[in-house]
Parts: sequence; structure tokens; C-alpha cells
Amino acid sequence: MAQGGGKKFASDTVTVNTYLYLLSNLTQDEKIHIMQDRDEFIRSCTYEGVDCRSYFLPYVNTTYGTCYSFNLILNNDSDPSSGSRRTVFTGPPYGLDLELYLNASEWPSSALSSRGGVRVVIHRPDSLPSPEESGFDARAGSATNVALRQVEVSRLPYPYEHDCYSAWEKCGYYPSNSGNISYDVQMCRRMCLQATMVGSCKCKVPYIQDYFTFSNGTLNASRVCDIQAYKSLGIHLFFDITPDRVPKVWDRVSSLAGILSPSSTPHGVVWGDALKSMDLTQIRQNGSGSISTEVVKLLIYFSSVTQETMEESPAVTSITLLSNLGGALSLYLGISLVMFLEIIEIIPMIALAYISKCFGIGHKPPEDPPPRKRVPRRRAEHPIASAWGMKPN
Repeated sequence: MAQGGGKKFASDTVTVNTYLYLLSNLTQDEKIHIMQDRDEFIRSCTYEGVDCRSYFLPYVNTTYGTCYSFNLILNNDSDPSSGSRRTVFTGPPYGLDLELYLNASEWPSSALSSRGGVRVVIHRPDSLPSPEESGFDARAGSATNVALRQVEVSRLPYPYEHDCYSAWEKCGYYPSNSGNISYDVQMCRRMCLQATMVGSCKCKVPYIQDYFTFSNGTLNASRVCDIQAYKSLGIHLFFDITPDRVPKVWDRVSSLAGILSPSSTPHGVVWGDALKSMDLTQIRQNGSGSISTEVVKLLIYFSSVTQETMEESPAVTSITLLSNLGGALSLYLGISLVMFLEIIEIIPMIALAYISKCFGIGHKPPEDPPPRKRVPRRRAEHPIASAWGMKPN
């Protein structure tokens, strides 16, 4: 914080933002020219026992710099089998075995330097990876085993709560090579955020490197937002975008869930293999102790070939509604029906009684009753007073 209540970025943040701003202004050829060499970075790669070092597609990421993707469908030029590889066996022998050399000593030791490892992202062959939003870090100087299982999540479209999309045509964004790249939740959200920035301040955020078109235009003519200072217009607009302005775009998400487990491989075996893949000149210059901070051993395989599916379904459908009528609801409806029939039966009776009373309809006139006989009454006779005093003889 500056004096007087002003705000400013920390020195490391300024360095990162300056780096991102300069990187975003480079062309694609210039970015590839400054990338770390593939053969230097990937010292060893085997997939099901076959060498696969030449099957990686390079691309530049603003946060992690040089990135390489394996089995990506866009890498058909150098890898004819990209996107079509399938595995039917489980376990480490049938996985992807990588040995990576960081060469961190030749990179600047600042906020941009490596955090002592590499970023690993497991994604579908027809989707572009996003290291910032998913993935995990594999530390240098250790062997990391990753067991995978495939999970597919399906959500309901409008008018249900999620209001999901299922294709690029429905959400309005079209990435480069959209014919090969399937719809992806995270990528669509990044595009929506970038499109909002372009519409608000006529510049694109350097944090997002996706190339795409949308309903209001493209990103080709948009300049890069200057984020080197806190007072920049792009920074305030970026932080002003809330999640409410981003649409709900989930529909069908197919992902690979990774489970990290500590490696049981002895360190001597790991470093012995690493020494074989490194040049003897580098070992003499940097010393054998640098291997523990420069080499990453990574083993990725499937623990199960069974796909787990989670599908969202309506709480009540027409079928379930009809079936519920045979339960408690049918009892209430039955009682209501009986009461309704009773009311229908009473209404005519009440109307008939009213008409009969008012107009005398429906009753016969009373007949003359027969004459009743008069019964003579007897008068009670009381004995004379003298009779009480008489005595019998």
C-alpha cells in the first residue's frame, strides 16, 4: 500500500504482469523461438514400451511458459496417431513414462522461476489444456505416480437450473480449429471472460491466450491490456467482472481424475536412469547433486478401464408423476372423488325438496280421517262420610 491510501502492485506482481504483457505482444513464431527445446526438456518418454519423445506438440502458456502436449488431436502433422490412442490394460507397464529435465539454473530466479517441479494436466485428446485451472505439480527430485480413472458428468439444459450448453454453436464462441476441438466448460468460460473484456475496454487480457471468434467479432484487432500498473484501466475492468456476468455453460464434462500416490521406486534407480539420459558435460559442470533439483520422474497410467458416469436427471418426470398416483396421492384423490359424488347426489335432493315445498309438487293431499268414537267418562263415586264409621256386625 502506498501512502495516502493509494494502491500499487508488489514488486513480484509487477514483474509477472510485465512479463505477461510483453509475451502477449509476441507473434506465434517469436514465442516458439524462445521456448525451451523439446529434446532438452523431455529426456525420456515411453508409452506402452514405445519411444514417444517426438509425439509432443509445443505451445506457450503465459503462466508456465513452455508446454508440451501428448496425444492432442491437433498434433496430426508430427503424430499421425494423435487423438486416437486407446489403452485396454491397466497398471504402470501400460502407461506414459516420462523423465524431464528442468534446466532451472539457466532461467531467472524470480517470481517467474519454476517452483521446483513441473505442472501436469490430464485432459481429453480433443480439448485444449488449461494448466491454471486444473492439473497438479510434480516436484523435482522425486518420482510421481499418477493413477487415472475416467469420469463423465452430464447436466441438464434449459429450463433446468444449470441452463447448460452442449456445443460451441449454442454458447456463441468458436475456438480455432473448432471442428476438432470439442466443447469444453473451462475454455468456454475463458472465452466469455475475454469477450467481456474486449467489449468493455477494447483490449484483451494477457492471462488468457485462447484464440477464438464470437458473435461481436474477433480478437485479432484487439490490443493487449496494459496490466503493468495498478491504475491501468484493464486491471479495474478485469476485477470488476463478477461470476454473475459469466453464463452457466456446463453440459457434458468428460475428464480424467488423477490420484497421486508416493513412489516406491528407490532413489538410486531413479537417479541412475537420469544420469544415463543427461550429458556427461552437464554433470561435470553442474555436479551430480544438481540432478535432484533438475530431474522429474513421472509415471501416468490407468488404474481402471471402467468409465464412471454421473448423469443429472429431473426430480419428477411424467412417468414418475403417473406412478405416484398409485400411492398416497391416489388415496387423496379417491377420497375427494367420493366427496364429489356425494355432493352431486345431495344437490338434486335439495332442489327437489325446495320445489316441493314452494309449489306443492310431489306430495298427495291428506285424506279425511275417520271419525273417532267418544268414550263416556265415568265419574268417580266416593263413599258417604257416615259409611266410614260403620262397623260390621
